[in-house]
Amino acid sequence: MRKAIELAKKISINIQSDNTELLREYNFHVVFEQITETPLSDLIKNTLIAAIIYGYDNDSKWIDTRVDGITNNKNIMIGLGADLKNPTIKDFINLSHEPSLECIGNFLDRLPDWRFRHGSRLMFQYTKTMNQPEPSLFDVDEEKKAMIFINWAKAMDSAKRQMIDAQQMIAEIEKDYLTTNSKTESDFGISFTQKSLDMFNDENKKISIESWRDYIKHVYLPSKKAATS
Repeated sequence: MRKAIELAKKISINIQSDNTELLREYNFHVVFEQITETPLSDLIKNTLIAAIIYGYDNDSKWIDTRVDGITNNKNIMIGLGADLKNPTIKDFINLSHEPSLECIGNFLDRLPDWRFRHGSRLMFQYTKTMNQPEPSLFDVDEEKKAMIFINWAKAMDSAKRQMIDAQQMIAEIEKDYLTTNSKTESDFGISFTQKSLDMFNDENKKISIESWRDYIKHVYLPSKKAATS
């Protein structure tokens, strides 16, 4: 998301300033409110916000897919000139700073573009159509049987074309979100692309599919705390 990267660059330049209005100007004030509402200094707040953008945005050049997420976090903090001895910075690097984790979830929820919803709907329509049984022709007039079968075959062909379109779109998404996928898989054990597609799947409205924020807050954090207690 080029808009977010542009914001991170401006924050980095004015890293010791109050950037509340800048966040509002770029419409990211709600995304990062769990950080901005803390009593931390402007320097630490800005460092955390910039690190989240550089650490998860699919247009970021700061994500190194060859190293794990913790190493990436540390390298990003070094790049931002952060004090690695600061307790909040340490917690961020180790994915233990709860306000930052909630903001990471908010930010990840903002990242999917229109292709996620469209590709997910194509997949849903394909599955829905292919699961329909072949039409019963029992007790149907002979002149109507051919038309019923033709319409059914057309629906199957249309569904197959939708599947091809969806697969091509998802392949493009995987390529465009390669670095974000690498980061979320390293940090949270989940593919960004797959989880985001699942959230847009109409079929999944019948079950509870957490947003990224809810997953991090209610699944990742409790499991992390349990593992370290």
